[in-house]
Amino acid sequence: GLRDAALIQEESLHVIFKYSCLSTIMAELALVYQEWTGYTGNLVPASKTIAVTSENDLYSTGCCLTLARQIIYIHGGSVLLLPLGFINDYRTDALESKGWFTRLMYLIEEDRNYPRESFVTKDSYGISYLMLPPGLNPVAGLTGDYLKDLIRSIGGRFDTVILDIGTCFRRENLDVASNADSILHIGSGRRIPDIEKILGSE
Repeated sequence: GLRDAALIQEESLHVIFKYSCLSTIMAELALVYQEWTGYTGNLVPASKTIAVTSENDLYSTGCCLTLARQIIYIHGGSVLLLPLGFINDYRTDALESKGWFTRLMYLIEEDRNYPRESFVTKDSYGISYLMLPPGLNPVAGLTGDYLKDLIRSIGGRFDTVILDIGTCFRRENLDVASNADSILHIGSGRRIPDIEKILGSE
């Protein structure tokens, strides 16, 4: 009775700490605005998906950043850089970003709409990143259907999505790469002599 009502009311409250970073405050405000008005922003289908693999994660990260900057500089539009490797190289504030990914996956699983601004942060170049904690990447733990749902849902809100696979050649990532518009592999052939055997000839 009363206890259940109090729990429901507590779960529906949004709390914003005044000393949080600006991206966290804006993300929470975007969710409140969406719940209040129903507005979720423009839903633009991703026009291009690029999967990036590498023999070395360090090269992959640098290449993805350069690629994203060049796309914005030459073509404009919105670009999302999504890490699929076991380690997240695109860090946000660890203390404030841990719960955002769980919340996003809940909304996707429940097929609810949401504003992209609530779950991404943008750098000075205009590149967007999913709000993820540093260290172990929770995206790398998603099974095939959940990973595809994430890319389809959050990626559908951007013009270009860059999937940074790096050296994480797990089956789920290879399936996603095979459905990408383009695959970019960075390597000398020393560690992986024949990348076509892994990624496929196409």
